Parts: sequence; structure tokens; C-alpha cells
Amino acid sequence: MLKIQRKVKALYKKKGWKTAPPLLILAIQEELGEVAKRWLRESKGYKKLSSAKADSTLFEEIGDLGNLLLALCNALGIDFEKAVENTIEKVLEKRGGSG
Repeated sequence: MLKIQRKVKALYKKKGWKTAPPLLILAIQEELGEVAKRWLRESKGYKKLSSAKADSTLFEEIGDLGNLLLALCNALGIDFEKAVENTIEKVLEKRGGSG
């Protein structure tokens, strides 16, 4: 388990925040909407943002989203790092290791 995933678990326990998966999933959906809204507002579509603009506008929302995703993993007993590694391996197997 990633160090950050353990920190999120400790935070939720300390604060007494609810970790029911349905509530976390709804919160993730809301935060993803915030990320999309900020991206579209700043980029005016699909163009790449400067790192300064991206940092200033998306940094906090991405942090919120990551926090909730790790909390969901904790609630479901999923090791986030292992889940991502598993996905990478599956993609590489399907595509033969190339693009």
C-alpha cells in the first residue's frame, strides 16, 4: 500500500469522516466534474494549459479527487498501487508492449 494511501486512511479515521463506498463514489463524481469544469474554463477546449495555469487552477481539485479515490480504495480493501500495476500489465499484454 502506498504511503499516501495510508495517510488518507489515517485522516479519515482521525476526522471521523464517512467511508461508505456509495458516498465516496458520489463525491468522486462531483470532484471529477469540478476538474472538468476548471479544465474547460481555463483551456477553452482541448488545448494544453501552461503548467502555471494548470497548477493554479487544477492542483486543488486533482488533490481532492485523488484523496477520495484513495479513500474508496481503503473502504473496499483495495491496494491502489497494485490495482494500477495490474491495469498496466493488462494493457501491455493486449497491445504487445507497444503504443
